[in-house]
Amino acid sequence: REKLKDKNVKCIAMPAPSVRYALGEAFGLAPGSVTTGKMLSALKALGFAHCWDTEFAADVTIWEEASEFVARLGEKKDLPQFTSCCPGWQKYAETFYPDLLPHFSSCKSPIGMNGPLAKTYGAEKLKYDPKQIYAVSIMPCIAKKSEVIDQHIEGSADYAMTYGEIRAIIRAKGVTIHEAEETNQQSSTFGKWFGNSGGVTDAVLESMKEQGVTDEVNVERCNGTDACKRALLMLKMGRFSGDFIEGMACDGGCVGGPSRHGEVNKFKRARENMIKKADNRSIHENLEKLGAEQIPMHREESL
Repeated sequence: REKLKDKNVKCIAMPAPSVRYALGEAFGLAPGSVTTGKMLSALKALGFAHCWDTEFAADVTIWEEASEFVARLGEKKDLPQFTSCCPGWQKYAETFYPDLLPHFSSCKSPIGMNGPLAKTYGAEKLKYDPKQIYAVSIMPCIAKKSEVIDQHIEGSADYAMTYGEIRAIIRAKGVTIHEAEETNQQSSTFGKWFGNSGGVTDAVLESMKEQGVTDEVNVERCNGTDACKRALLMLKMGRFSGDFIEGMACDGGCVGGPSRHGEVNKFKRARENMIKKADNRSIHENLEKLGAEQIPMHREESL
């Protein structure tokens, strides 16, 4: 809150795809009725100078991760490739199966990409001094706090706020949220699906298709910690034959994060209804609109 009050600091909000779909219910509205535009208005009323939507960073992650996967398939190296966006999944593997860490994609997580975008490309576009920028990710995920605290990814978000925390601040400030038509879309539909279990895999396959890659691949969508454990154990025992593993520690994916304050399936249905109203821009088409290619999107060192 002190950062939001400081006139010398430009607080940049970076909300996750799944946040907006749950936000309305906390204020007496139907799940999914709060659109991106109204969420951004509420964030500005709290004192955020601007918003770089993590939905867009999801598109960046998708494209980079698919490109890396294609390269690994060609080299037949470090397969299956693991997704790298869920810190809970990564931490479990790092703790119990450290010898499998080379399988993780070298891609930064969406907030690991969005932070540098906000502090470089975003600062240039908005004519901000990069040193003034304080990037705040807003997630239903508690594990993202550890990602920020560890600063494993240089230039990532400066602070990670949960959905419950932003909801409490909006209430305390008396900010009103209303239903509204969607007028602000910053990602492809695949970027929006990123927060659902299986969404990352579907997006990577779509990215491969857009890149002209038609190889048939064997993928495993691990929905929840138990599924992640099984996949890692099978791989360790030499009994896993797939090419790609999507790991999501929370049942249902990010939308099922511990700070969601509601029933998972209700929010998933709300997301589905909202996403159906989005335009059908491709992932690559969306990336061409902004200068994402200017920013390093991979970790310099392995996990």
